[in-house]
Amino acid sequence: MTPAFFSVISLDEALRLISLFPTMETEKQPVSEALHRILAESAVAGEDVPGFDRSTRDGFALRAKDTFGASESASPLFTLVGRIKTGDHPPFSIGPGQAAAIATGAMLPQGADSVVMIEDTTPIDDSLAEIHKSVAPGTHVIRKGDDARPGQLLLAQGKRLRPQDLGFLAGSGFTAVRVFKKPVIAILSTGDEVRPPESRLNPGEIRDINTRTLAAMVSEQGAVPLELPIAKDDEATLLQALQQALDASDVVLVSGGSSVGTLDFAPRAIAALPDTTILAHGLAIRPGKPTLIARAGNKPLIGLPGHAASAAIIFQVLVKPLIRRITGEKGIRPEERPFTARLSRNIASVMGRADYVRVAIQDEENPPLAVPMLGEAGLIRTLVEAQGLVCVPRDTEGLLQDSSVTVYPL
Repeated sequence: MTPAFFSVISLDEALRLISLFPTMETEKQPVSEALHRILAESAVAGEDVPGFDRSTRDGFALRAKDTFGASESASPLFTLVGRIKTGDHPPFSIGPGQAAAIATGAMLPQGADSVVMIEDTTPIDDSLAEIHKSVAPGTHVIRKGDDARPGQLLLAQGKRLRPQDLGFLAGSGFTAVRVFKKPVIAILSTGDEVRPPESRLNPGEIRDINTRTLAAMVSEQGAVPLELPIAKDDEATLLQALQQALDASDVVLVSGGSSVGTLDFAPRAIAALPDTTILAHGLAIRPGKPTLIARAGNKPLIGLPGHAASAAIIFQVLVKPLIRRITGEKGIRPEERPFTARLSRNIASVMGRADYVRVAIQDEENPPLAVPMLGEAGLIRTLVEAQGLVCVPRDTEGLLQDSSVTVYPL
């Protein structure tokens, strides 16, 4: 059963709705091809990493207690019992007053617990060296298992894999990992007046901004955009285009045609899709009030406003969390971590809705200054010039100049 059109809910209620959609299926992926994929299973160490005590400097491996009191003016002599290159398994051990020349990354011999850097020594000949500096046990040494021990959690499920994570997995013996599949997200712009970017425009026509913007945002989130031809403002045509989009994707974003005007066909076309329920139509936020959330089988279908800035902001506050949900990603990416700034001017609002205000950031001050970029929802330039969003909560009538605000990076 379909609820009444345009029954406004809060963004928090909308986020609870999208949390009901299932995550994607999983697949095995070679570690070499897993950059920015989301782990579907936690990675657990099966061995010590590293598998031996190793030097982090070129120098001499020895017993730390034999160096106590060593200085430039009182430099004890050590007997050299060998030389260890990377990849060697030293066949000797270190006893009192003994040392071995060692390369960076090489295995410490039995009995040694530290390394003195070569610049803190003076070799006398092939069998003797002076040590000019005392060291503590473990100096310039990585111990066996310092990175990981058998059974230790390496990377948790839901982790987005960065280059250093792939290196950690490779160093721990992983050649493949199980990850969530990338969702294919169909992008369908609508409107009789909307034309492809390469078109020569007639009076009253505009070029399609939303397909390009949304496709790039989808790619940035690690999903696969599927750009579809622009659909006309005709309910039957739009219904057919929506069905084709659902057949070819895991999520559908349709921009335009979700308001309450007489020519807004999207809600009716969506409601006519088989096995489809409109979960919500209308969010108590600005811009983006006409947003629609539907479930087609188990697939999310989101109706976005046609205005460019509105569609982009709804992507940030609603579609991005949806993608994170179905791809199993947990945590906040470092580049998207909110930060505190000071507001440059008053912002008026209306109680009962949350206002998302585009802001430019002047970071020569501490804290940075957030400068509101005011303009209509159809203007894309305000998003181009902005670096973040500031939310004016729905239970306030605005924010005052110089007040501390949270900025959500764009």
